[in-house]
Amino acid sequence: MKRAIVPYFFLALFWQVAATATAQPLYRASGKVTDAATGELLIGATIMVVELGRGTATGTDGTYRLDNLPQGVYQFRCSYVGYKTQTATLNLQADHVQNFSLQTLGATQRELTVTGDKTREVLQQSSQSVSTMSKSDVDKHRGQTLGETLRDLPGVTVLQTGPSISKPVVRGLHSQRVLILNAGVRQEGQQWGAEHAPEIDPFASAKIEVLKGAASVDYGSDAIGGVIRIEPRPLPRENAVGGELTVNGFGNNAQGAASVLLEGGVAPLEGLKWRLQGSYRRAGDAATPQYFLNNTGFSELNFSATTALRKDWGDLCAYYSRFSTELGVLRSAHIGNLTDLVSSMQRREPFFTAPFSFSIDFPRQRISHDLISLRARLGLGNEHTLQLTYGYQQNIRQEFDAHVPLGTDRSRREIPSFDLTLFTHTAEARFAHAPIGNFIGTLGLAATAQSNNNLGRSALIPNFTSLTGGVFWREAWVSEQWTLNAGVRYDVRVQNATPYGSSRIAQQLQRGEIQSRQLFHTVTGAVGALFQFSPEWSIGANVATAWRPPSINELYSDGVHHGTAQYETGNPALNVERSFNIDATLRHVGEKTRLEFSIYNNAISNFIYLFPLVEPQITIRGAFPAFEYQQANAVLRGIDGFFEWTVFNQTRFFMSLSLVRGWNIGRGEPLINMPSDRLIVGVHIDLPEAFGLQKTYLELTSTQVRRQDQFPTLTLPAQLPPALSDPEAYQFYVQNLTLPPAGYGLLGVSIGAEFSLLAQQATLILSAQNLLDQRFRDYLSRFRFFADDAGRNIILRLQLAFGAYSDD
Repeated sequence: MKRAIVPYFFLALFWQVAATATAQPLYRASGKVTDAATGELLIGATIMVVELGRGTATGTDGTYRLDNLPQGVYQFRCSYVGYKTQTATLNLQADHVQNFSLQTLGATQRELTVTGDKTREVLQQSSQSVSTMSKSDVDKHRGQTLGETLRDLPGVTVLQTGPSISKPVVRGLHSQRVLILNAGVRQEGQQWGAEHAPEIDPFASAKIEVLKGAASVDYGSDAIGGVIRIEPRPLPRENAVGGELTVNGFGNNAQGAASVLLEGGVAPLEGLKWRLQGSYRRAGDAATPQYFLNNTGFSELNFSATTALRKDWGDLCAYYSRFSTELGVLRSAHIGNLTDLVSSMQRREPFFTAPFSFSIDFPRQRISHDLISLRARLGLGNEHTLQLTYGYQQNIRQEFDAHVPLGTDRSRREIPSFDLTLFTHTAEARFAHAPIGNFIGTLGLAATAQSNNNLGRSALIPNFTSLTGGVFWREAWVSEQWTLNAGVRYDVRVQNATPYGSSRIAQQLQRGEIQSRQLFHTVTGAVGALFQFSPEWSIGANVATAWRPPSINELYSDGVHHGTAQYETGNPALNVERSFNIDATLRHVGEKTRLEFSIYNNAISNFIYLFPLVEPQITIRGAFPAFEYQQANAVLRGIDGFFEWTVFNQTRFFMSLSLVRGWNIGRGEPLINMPSDRLIVGVHIDLPEAFGLQKTYLELTSTQVRRQDQFPTLTLPAQLPPALSDPEAYQFYVQNLTLPPAGYGLLGVSIGAEFSLLAQQATLILSAQNLLDQRFRDYLSRFRFFADDAGRNIILRLQLAFGAYSDD
């Protein structure tokens, strides 16, 4: 029997050896795609092998890889919207590295790029508008909050609670409706609060992308209004140690800020890179043209560390960041009684005014946020890739009251009124299959687990836990001119509330009178198309559904919200928000002109909003405007865009426009707190080199904000509240709860240059905001009832690179 097997064994071995000897060898082509002017890695660039009809797209690190290519001569075509297509001819006889450096279609360096070609991986191949701020753009706003950094982008405005707290508003939506991705992880803090700004180091980001419009298929419920993606700069390619020192000074509030960054590689371990970064900011009271905003100072200390390993099989990245701040809340927003509350709203100056100070008194907030991000991108062979992401976050928010009940030991003021600790675990897996013809697709799973605990003297929201899971699938068909995409997602969320405190709603939860456990689930979908009908023009359209379950604060709030100085009441009967969004975007990138124009209509059923009540709330902590969460069908529609024209080689004119209209269908009136119409016009002049200065520029801008004339009105009750005896004063109070302030115009100027300092490259930028020291109050300022917005601000920024550090 054994002898009979032996001939067959040798025969099989012979055929295997013969097949191996005669098989056509297979090779790999790989490389990176960068912007020729800035060296910035381009995510989502398409690389096609013309003769084979095969292709791929660059990942989040700007690199691509094509495996199992037979020997031969091929044309590799690399394309990216807004850039000139580049072709390379390769005689493939072995594994080959082919890098592409693409030139923009415009003659000048991009400062703000709007692309629509991103869905694979993160924000790739999308028919929606994506506004991208590169590192050079972000550098001009270093030391400012995320909201202030993004406020000049089309379709983006800012919700402010004093000069030190701001959060971005995308096409009229914010907080839980705009998802923030920080280092690949969805940022999870107490973002439900209007004054709960994103806990992100303003010096850590190197690139910021804003996707405008519903994106629930890719990111789940929190992306009903858009996605803000924040990424640190890529780790260095070399092992040599380098770094960057940034120092900022702000004249308005005497803010000083500094950041130090170090990075390099580990020589014994090829492909292992690292980075350390720390920053510190401290500021005193902000100043309006006529007075100081007392108790608006802050101090902030941040740190982050990154390490990554890159190998042929893929890459691993670990990131840790800690954000910690202590900040004061405008003292004049916390009033002792109802008469003083009305009086403070009638005054032209705050109820409390004092000279400038760095001290942070009561009321104040203390916040810390720890984030760990672990990411892996693995090549599975045959051009399949698997991306795994895990995130852990701990957010601690403490809010300290301005008032102490009579007879209470004042040392108890050091015990927070609110003390919230939120733990969040997130996990996601994205499998990107190899291109099948012109199809590129992704299948993904996502999960989030949260628990929130109260430890303070009182509570605005109950303790809660929540579990969220989702599965999604998206496919895109990409050709030279067309990108067609479609996707579907299923999500489920279970959340449980546990009563804490003695509020009315807490007692109802305790007695079981209102539901404490809720289950939500839904299916969302999206379809889109992008047509580049000429080298300089493209048009995109997108139709998407999205959803958002009511958050814990909207369901169960019941108490004074110290940061916003208002009494908020939840509604346990709220239903799920559902959105049907349609938008279209026209883009042009020419030799001397660039344009983007978007139009959108976002119909939201069961839209949840915070609405003022005509009678203020009297508590032992004082008198506060009262608000309650309501729900109605609504529609938000608008236009936004920008235009840029290089008039001469050294002179560029630019303008951007943002208009949004919100309508409350249920009440038959405009939605409250919709952003005012905003127009920004400016000129950028490149100055000649002189005195060792390079890339010198002068930029002038004018921001015009129209008075919001679309707002709801309140009806006066038949009887005055018991604590008020002046009908005229009460009428003034009720009218001003929704009445927008006057429009305003602001001038800005900026001048910057690069030069050599201590044999190292340095950048110096001097700018002025509100140059004419204009007095104004913005409609989206939560403190507009009590004080003006900040006045003139002179800012000096110095960046110094050292060692092997490079912006490339």
